[in-house]
Amino acid sequence: MRESDERYAIAASAGDEGLWDWNLEKNEIYFSPRWKVMVGCGEEEIGDSPDEWLKRVHSKDLGRLLGRLSDHLHRGADRFESEHRILHKDGGYRWVLARGIAVRQDSGNAVRLVGWLTDITDRKRNEDRLKHDAWHDALTDLPNRAYFHGQLQRAATRSYGRPHQCFALLYLDVDNFKQLNDGMGHSVGDQVLIAIANRLKNSVRPGDTIARIGGDEFAILLARLGDEREAGHIAERIQKALALPVKIGANEHSISVSIGVALSSLSHDKPGDFLRDADAAMYQAKADGTGCLKRAAAGAGLPRILLGMTSRGLWIEVNSASPINRSLPFRRAASPVVRRSFGGNTNRRGRCQPMTSSSPPNSKGSRPSSMPGCSNKRARR
Repeated sequence: MRESDERYAIAASAGDEGLWDWNLEKNEIYFSPRWKVMVGCGEEEIGDSPDEWLKRVHSKDLGRLLGRLSDHLHRGADRFESEHRILHKDGGYRWVLARGIAVRQDSGNAVRLVGWLTDITDRKRNEDRLKHDAWHDALTDLPNRAYFHGQLQRAATRSYGRPHQCFALLYLDVDNFKQLNDGMGHSVGDQVLIAIANRLKNSVRPGDTIARIGGDEFAILLARLGDEREAGHIAERIQKALALPVKIGANEHSISVSIGVALSSLSHDKPGDFLRDADAAMYQAKADGTGCLKRAAAGAGLPRILLGMTSRGLWIEVNSASPINRSLPFRRAASPVVRRSFGGNTNRRGRCQPMTSSSPPNSKGSRPSSMPGCSNKRARR
C-alpha cells in the first residue's frame, strides 16, 4: 500500500497535467500541486471543496461541464471529458481539458471520480486564429467573401416576405487603383487598401458588415434599414470619407470609389443575385467616371445585361458630391423600366448626371476572380 501511495504521489507531481481525485461520498477533491499551479495558486491557497474548481469555471461553460459530469456518473457515458475555461489567479481565463473516470461499487454507484486537467490554452488560440483566418482577409482583417455571403444569406432570409425588413448591398471598387498600384508599388497599394478598410469601419453603423471581396473591391451589407433612402445617405457618407487623401510617408494619395447598390426590394431568390446586381451596378458607375454611385433598378432583368443584351435606363445615377435627391424627375428610357431614386436635390455638375441611360457592360470585359485574403497584386484597376 505504501509503495502504491508513493507511485500515486510521483504521478501526481510529474508531468504538465494536474491530477484531481474526487471522493463523491465525502464530496471532497484532492488537487495535486500541479493542478493548483495551473490556476496560479500555491499549495495552501486551495482547499478540498469541489467549489475550488467549479467556482472558477466560466459562467458560459459551467452548465456544459456539470452536464458532462452527470452524463458519466448517472447516464452511462463511458468517461467524463470537458473543455472549459477556468479562472486564473491573474484574473484571466485559461482553457483546460478535464478528463476522468468513475470508480464504482458492485451496485454501479459511483463513489470516486479520478482524472486529469490539461492546459489547452495555446491549442484553443491556434484554433481561434484558424477560424478567424478562414473568414477574414489577411491584409485588411475584414471579413472575406465567404463570411459576407453567409451574412447576406441571413439578411435575405430575414427580409423574405417582410417588406419592412429592408437591407442594402453596396459594392465598392477603388477608382484607378491599378495605376496607383503599378506606379507606386504593391506596398503602397496595400497601405491604401488598409486605410480604406479603416475608413469604411468608421463610416457604417454597428451591425453592418464590411468585407473585402478581393483585389480593390469591397462590399458592405447594410442590415435593418429604416427605409431604402438610408442606403443612399450611407453611401454618400462613405464616398466623402474616402475622398480625403491618404498619407503614406511623405506622399498623399487621392482616392475615390465607384459604388453599385442593390436593395432588398429586388426580391431575389438567391443571395448571390444581390451581389451580382450590385457588382454590375458598380461597373455602370465606373463607366461614367470616378466617384459615382448607381443603384440597380427593381425588375431590371439584370441577367440580360450580364449576357451583353441591350437594355438601357436600368440604373439611377447620383452625384456623390451633392445631397441625395428625394424627387428626381423620371425621364423616358429606351426600354420601359421602372426607375426609383434614393430620394434630395441633385447637383447636375460633374461626371455623374442623374437619370441618364447607360449602356450595358462589355461582355468581353469580364473580370478574373480574386481570392479573399490576397494582397492587391491581383487588383485590376
